[in-house]
Amino acid sequence: MNHSVYHGSKSNGLKMINPSPSTHQVPWVYATNDPVMSAVFIGQIGGDFTLKIGRDENGMPYISERFKDALGEAYSGGGSLYELDGDDFLEGKTSWLEEVVSEKPVKVLKETAIKDMRGYLLGLAESGELKISIYPEKYMCPPDDADIVEKAVLWTQQFGPSTLENLNKYHPGLVAKVKSKLEKEIKNV
Repeated sequence: MNHSVYHGSKSNGLKMINPSPSTHQVPWVYATNDPVMSAVFIGQIGGDFTLKIGRDENGMPYISERFKDALGEAYSGGGSLYELDGDDFLEGKTSWLEEVVSEKPVKVLKETAIKDMRGYLLGLAESGELKISIYPEKYMCPPDDADIVEKAVLWTQQFGPSTLENLNKYHPGLVAKVKSKLEKEIKNV
């Protein structure tokens, strides 16, 4: 075994992580090389519409709330962080550089069960392993939420109108901007 990779899941007690299709339409096991970065994806309800996740210019993982109490909504409940053998994982298969994937089922080496995801993440922030930005602070986010609008336009084109329904749950004030941008793109085709 050369190195470990990490996979976050709402499910506890897994012995194997099996490939499953996601937005990439290919069945893969998704993981990262960094346990902190994998932890932030456990149960992240609402995806990019609730939180912005990434690394800042110093390489620090961060979570930035996109609206009041998004952290509590996105990370209610628990889950597990799984350590996996990284030998069968490939880099560069997705657009996100942090992500590695395996086409094969992967045996779990170690499980860290987490009862309270929000509390776990706040503990990582307290220990200096993660930066958490609480709304209305917009750490690493544009002040006008233009990134959310762009993603909503792209995802609506790729996945259909359910994206607008999801956006409306979290950012009803941005739906008109997305619809306007979609109409402009249709006219320019």
